[in-house]
Amino acid sequence: MESNQKKSIKKRAVVSFTLFALFLLLPISGKMVVAMRENPETTYLWTGIHALSGFLFAIFGVFHIVYNWQTLKHYLQRR
Repeated sequence: MESNQKKSIKKRAVVSFTLFALFLLLPISGKMVVAMRENPETTYLWTGIHALSGFLFAIFGVFHIVYNWQTLKHYLQRR
């Protein structure tokens, strides 16, 4: 396998894993925001985590589509 192809696969793996981790973190942080309503400092912390996770999820989602565009295009053409 060529060096560029290895780097591409590594990027795809990192983006996919990060997207999955953020996918798990978002509902947890959302539930924590609701659960910690009584404590303003904790609510502030979890709201920040939730907002940052959502932003990163959107960014990594775009990278995921870009890095997997050929596969996605091939899949859509077969349907």
